[in-house]
Amino acid sequence: MSRYTRQDLVFAPDPFNDGSNPRPWLVIADDAMPFPGDFLGLACTRSSYPDNYEITAREFESDHQPDQATYCSPWLLATLKTEDFAFRKGTLTKRFTDEMAAEASTYVDLG
Repeated sequence: MSRYTRQDLVFAPDPFNDGSNPRPWLVIADDAMPFPGDFLGLACTRSSYPDNYEITAREFESDHQPDQATYCSPWLLATLKTEDFAFRKGTLTKRFTDEMAAEASTYVDLG
């Protein structure tokens, strides 16, 4: 079993920028993924964009609180690999994670 699970806020490589700076990701799927060690994540950012959701201190269940404003971008999804995770910042609430997963599904065009 992985030490990472759904609801975790992890830092992993940023596929949108070159360099070694990892970005935060909210894990929205773990065991549902077809390959062990794969996770589905929503990108998080320090920038406030339209349709972003702020991750406030009340959204954390455990571990560290954000040291600066952080926002979840539900339209930026990626498959993440456990071996690429730099560290886990904390665990977010189930309510917030469920809300972000539901919001992400609204960006999928089912035809």
